[in-house]
Amino acid sequence: MSLPSAIIRELPAEQPSGGMFARLLVPVVIVSTSRGREVFTDTRRLFARLQEIGHQLRHTGPQIQAIWQGEQHVSEAGVAALEMMLSTAGLEAFNRASKHQRGGARALGTKYQWYFLSEYLGWNWERA
Repeated sequence: MSLPSAIIRELPAEQPSGGMFARLLVPVVIVSTSRGREVFTDTRRLFARLQEIGHQLRHTGPQIQAIWQGEQHVSEAGVAALEMMLSTAGLEAFNRASKHQRGGARALGTKYQWYFLSEYLGWNWERA
């Protein structure tokens, strides 16, 4: 997935965006050891859950078993990279990097920030 930069309008980085920029066209499914299968259609809830998983990782070890979006899933190496980032720095460094991007990825809690996370961690999306 790549950022559709041509259609992203500038959004302020200081405040979360309105509902239409937080809704994902294709839901994200996270399978974790603590809660099983969770479906997210709103990126604000998704990033809040990722932050929560980061706190759990510091105490219990690996949590995320899989991340799906539509017919594609993140490779095992991509999931491990996300867990490493969440357990060490949380989302703070990523949020700072997002604020330096152009377009919608600047605004925290948008679907464009989710797409940027994929690029930031160098995820390989694999087909089922």
